[in-house]
Amino acid sequence: MRLRVPALIVTVPGRTVTAARREIRRARAAGASFAEVRFDRWSSAERARASRLFPTALPLIATLRSRAEGGEGPNARRLRRRWLERTGALPFDYIDLEYARDLEPDGRPPMTVHHRALVSAHFRPRTPIGRVRAVLDDRRLRSVLVKAVVPASVGRCLRTIVPVVEGRRRGGPFIVHTTGASGPLLRAWGPQLGLAGVYASLPPAGGPAVELAQLPADRLRRFWSTGGRARQFAVVGRPIGHSLSPALHQRWIDAAHRPGLYVALEIGESSDLRIACERLPAWGYGGLNVTHPLKRPALRLADAVTPAAAACRGANTLSFRGGRIRADNTDLGAIRRRLDELVHTGSWDGRSIAVLGAGGAARATLEAVRSSRTTALVVARNRARAGAVARAHGAEVAENAAGVRPLVVNATTVGRRDGGPLGARMAEWVDRAAYLLDWVYRPDDPLLAHRAHRRRIPYEDGRRLLAYGAAASFGAWWGTSPSTLAIESAIREVM
Repeated sequence: MRLRVPALIVTVPGRTVTAARREIRRARAAGASFAEVRFDRWSSAERARASRLFPTALPLIATLRSRAEGGEGPNARRLRRRWLERTGALPFDYIDLEYARDLEPDGRPPMTVHHRALVSAHFRPRTPIGRVRAVLDDRRLRSVLVKAVVPASVGRCLRTIVPVVEGRRRGGPFIVHTTGASGPLLRAWGPQLGLAGVYASLPPAGGPAVELAQLPADRLRRFWSTGGRARQFAVVGRPIGHSLSPALHQRWIDAAHRPGLYVALEIGESSDLRIACERLPAWGYGGLNVTHPLKRPALRLADAVTPAAAACRGANTLSFRGGRIRADNTDLGAIRRRLDELVHTGSWDGRSIAVLGAGGAARATLEAVRSSRTTALVVARNRARAGAVARAHGAEVAENAAGVRPLVVNATTVGRRDGGPLGARMAEWVDRAAYLLDWVYRPDDPLLAHRAHRRRIPYEDGRRLLAYGAAASFGAWWGTSPSTLAIESAIREVM
């Protein structure tokens, strides 16, 4: 593999000269080689003040992304040409030209900016790979930097995009990025793929990324500094944008001074998960955390299954070692640990528990109390599923809530944006809870928290459960779990 460290290009999010100048300095501190200024995000008045960016802390790339290619700028050639003429008079190191709009009739960059041209093409989903290859191999652009950006699932990226990039023999410099589900992959692998540059974001404290697929510049710089020896991990599922797992794991990786990178990859299909498990280990991946809806498919892909994963009939942690896949379920250890703490602190007497739901989190909760003297009840919309889960874990299907004050565990998606409503039977049990423990962390709709508050019932969301499960998977991959102090610190500061 080619190992050439790419230029690290930070897209600054600011929409004014003042904000951009401040963010360019932050980008330099984060290790950036260039800063990209997205003028399509600026008002006309601010664009007229662009000369005030100079002198600047970093070399600059000027971009006016059109609406046709996912930006906020004009599509009309005459308006774009007017902007190019004004921008070309300023000392930008590169000016981004759109392949479909800004080139001369003969397909070459305008001579006024030729020596500073960066020619980009942002493709639509499902664009044939041949069209992408044609732009990269356009002979008229041999002397300029060419960038292609392709929306792609993880499966398509690994099957189609990566082989095209690996097989390129073109003489000129190029950048290929994917957006959407697979966005972090090529950005992390820039040195191995021989990319001339990688677009990144400011560190998290510097503001939201302009492109969701961008990784923080400082994190990429540290990762690349290992010369390809760092290990990689990801959380996969759909939806995945809300996940706190990358922040937790990266915090612990950095605190332990380990060479590693942890990202989020959106995968919703079992076929894409299979491709990921087949191909990611060759790129340095040591494992995956798995969330909805892939926990059962993950179990089927494994060569070895821990008792916890077998009991829960699903895996949330996959480890890649020696060409084999090991499946585990750290949810079981997380909920068992938390239930023990609730007993020890006097928050729960350990006598009875009512579990809302019949999925993977419900199975983990029921399995956690199976060998104890706790009476376990299952409450689910589908009575047949409730019965099957209850029989599998030595529990009972819940009937009437009258006279019972159990610990109630919400193991459904109620509270999440994609979750269903709180059914009447579930609401009845929530109202009878002595303590309400929710698997959902940072719910989009905190209806359970509000309901518990109105009835003066102690409520706890799933952040601690997530942290305990994440710490266990970290230990499985790295050999040492984060300390209790590190876990508590992450719960306070990250979650």
